[in-house]
Amino acid sequence: MTERFERLRAAFDAAFDASSPEERERIVAKACGDDRDMADELRRMLAREPSPEFLAPLIEQPPTLRDYEFIRKLGQGSSGVVWLARQVALDREVALKVLTSGPGTSAAQIERFHREPRAAAALRHPHIVPVFVDGSDGPNHWFAMQFVTG
Repeated sequence: MTERFERLRAAFDAAFDASSPEERERIVAKACGDDRDMADELRRMLAREPSPEFLAPLIEQPPTLRDYEFIRKLGQGSSGVVWLARQVALDREVALKVLTSGPGTSAAQIERFHREPRAAAALRHPHIVPVFVDGSDGPNHWFAMQFVTG
């Protein structure tokens, strides 16, 4: 991959996770410097993101996933919502991270989401929460991990 592509990808990842439009623009400006073409390309890529208002129903209401009963929302980040859920088949509580997605969610965003449980599953350490399963159910992408209080 080219250096420009790597810069563009790193800038996209950072700007994608920005907490405000102003912060996003600061990240774009810093990453692209005087390269206006790169800045324009990055802004076009970021403009394809659904607005937070569009995704609000997905953040506040859990999806229906077979074998899981949702108990309560634990938290949310830029790519997903974490729910306390009960895995019915094994009768255990789990932390279930669900991708906040909708029309326009790219294959790259979905792949990035699933990269997290694959990376965590490869690690063994007492301070790393184990991942039980990574999956998808129709349009819903999720992974279940051990629920740890606190």
